Amino acid sequence: MQLSLGRNTSITLISAYAPTMTNPDEVKDKFYEELDSLISSVPQSEKLVILGDFNARVGTDHQPWYNIIGKHGVGKCNSNGLFLLRTCASHDLNITNTMFQLPNRNKTTWMHPPSRYWHQINYVITRVKNRQDVRLTKAMLLDRPPPHHLQMQLLYPTKEKSSGVKESWASFRDVVHSAAFDVLSPATKHHQDWFDENDPEIHNLLQEKHLLRAHQNSPAYVSTKTAFSNMRNNVKSKLRSVQDSWLSAKADEIQGYADKHDTKIFTMH
Repeated sequence: MQLSLGRNTSITLISAYAPTMTNPDEVKDKFYEELDSLISSVPQSEKLVILGDFNARVGTDHQPWYNIIGKHGVGKCNSNGLFLLRTCASHDLNITNTMFQLPNRNKTTWMHPPSRYWHQINYVITRVKNRQDVRLTKAMLLDRPPPHHLQMQLLYPTKEKSSGVKESWASFRDVVHSAAFDVLSPATKHHQDWFDENDPEIHNLLQEKHLLRAHQNSPAYVSTKTAFSNMRNNVKSKLRSVQDSWLSAKADEIQGYADKHDTKIFTMH
């Protein structure tokens, strides 16, 4: 999924589900070959976020994997973790879950049934050069995972179930896109505070100016050109006066709070 961030910048989101430990190496190799190809297709100028259940443990040994994992991983690395680490190393990616010092309950998402140990297998991955964009990565397990047979039905649907899965995916995709766009889309410009608070007066001035502009090129209204020029200068002068008055009033208000030693934050544009 690709989202525009404005100013000729975009971000690509990749959602992945990797094979489990019980899958043959051929299956794992095929998955990581496809993932490698997909990552390579994203231009280096674009921001990249990979979200997924990688069924992999990358561990805590951050020194050999500098800039790829941090000091706050969980447990020990396994063979699936090596697949993921090598892919990240070849594309200058870092696993952000390991970068933040958090309780294990905010990093782990899967409990191994026999041992009942919790493991970190779901990751949020970004480019090393964009790591400063990530403020925090936290896992929140909202509910107990569904039984294994239900997971398998979702992952490997029968023909009768396929249409329902497609509809669920479409719904999930649309919700993710909407949420991501709300968070990542460019901020909408707003009028300055002084403009907003004096909007009725300013609106009337601009409205009169626009009416004169509409007639200034008409032969029947030669005098309107002069009137328009005068109005334009008058509007500029009054706008400056309105802004100066607003700033002066705000300055007096701030001074009043300062005199009373009352802390209050103002933002003026």
